[in-house]
Amino acid sequence: MRNYIKHFSLLLILSTFYLSSCVTSQTVNLTALTANQIPVYFTQKPNRPYTEIRHITVEGSVFNSNEAMMKKLISKAKAEGADALVDVKVIYQYTWPRIIGVAVKWD
Repeated sequence: MRNYIKHFSLLLILSTFYLSSCVTSQTVNLTALTANQIPVYFTQKPNRPYTEIRHITVEGSVFNSNEAMMKKLISKAKAEGADALVDVKVIYQYTWPRIIGVAVKWD
């Protein structure tokens, strides 16, 4: 019976830590990013034909903002000669952010 109480207590403590884990939220100001930049498409596709030229990934740390990482992604795409970025996604692996996208040229 003592083992049962010990295991139950441990399970209760671990469940409490799991359920009370912190939640954070970040946003990206798209209006500020698109000024003098290439178009960025997250969920929609461009309505003109294009050719994919490069898959680009920007990785950050817990100290990088999503906006700074988006600016880096756009900068890398422009350096590759891209006209736009499509299928852009913000992904987190644990607390480490990653932004991915596909650089495209208009046909």
